[in-house]
Amino acid sequence: MLEGLFLPHPPIIVPEVGGKRREEAAKTISAFEEAAEEFSGEDVDLIIFVGPHGEIDWNQITIDMAERFKGDLSRFNAREVSLKLESANKFAEKLIKHFGDKAEYDVKGINSGNLDHGMMVPAYFLEKAGLSKEIPWLKLNIAFWSAEKLYEFGKIVMEQALENYHNPKVIISGDLSHKVNHGAPAGYSPAGKEFDEKLVNDLETGNLGSLLNYDENFLEEAGECGYRPLMVGFGLLDGRWNEIDVKSYEAPYGVGYAVAGFYR
Repeated sequence: MLEGLFLPHPPIIVPEVGGKRREEAAKTISAFEEAAEEFSGEDVDLIIFVGPHGEIDWNQITIDMAERFKGDLSRFNAREVSLKLESANKFAEKLIKHFGDKAEYDVKGINSGNLDHGMMVPAYFLEKAGLSKEIPWLKLNIAFWSAEKLYEFGKIVMEQALENYHNPKVIISGDLSHKVNHGAPAGYSPAGKEFDEKLVNDLETGNLGSLLNYDENFLEEAGECGYRPLMVGFGLLDGRWNEIDVKSYEAPYGVGYAVAGFYR
């Protein structure tokens, strides 16, 4: 049974944005479509989404309490690609109150309703695969906490979700290094390829002990945006997976893209 997905979010793989250039990411697109179809076939009554490009606060996790989410890809010259998603706003409010009693977790509610590209790209492929538009989404935006604290935060969120929903599932959005080769958008660093190889191997082997102990300087040098969402995601999925299937990895534009599913 599929419990969650780790997905990249390059707008260029959306046909209206990338055109023919998207063919350079054929492996990613194929794996993305396969994963989206599989996810859409599951019995889901809540999608817990965590990504790196929402309303980020360095010290605070933000939870969006808007009544619905909407956005488009006009920033990427594709205004015609627009989406509206249902929000689990009542649950978001309950969750924020719950964390209000936990001083060690700085969590605040916001009313954005914005679909940034980190959320838009996964939602685009899920909708194309037939995911019901009636399923509510809970949108979490990361803070720059330690990996262990992000993990524990995710565990608490899922504990609360299971008290309110029958079958919540998880979407983790994040690209890997933006410095994989000399044509990469953030410039080149040897740490880019090293980070991607290490993270993909740790996913393939389910090495959570390693994943929770990446060096902060290594992360910064690699120029990634998926590690912290992944740590929240592992917390959300704590005890809910016994296999991770890395469906694809490639870096066609100098940015690492991995597609992976969590199964039990």
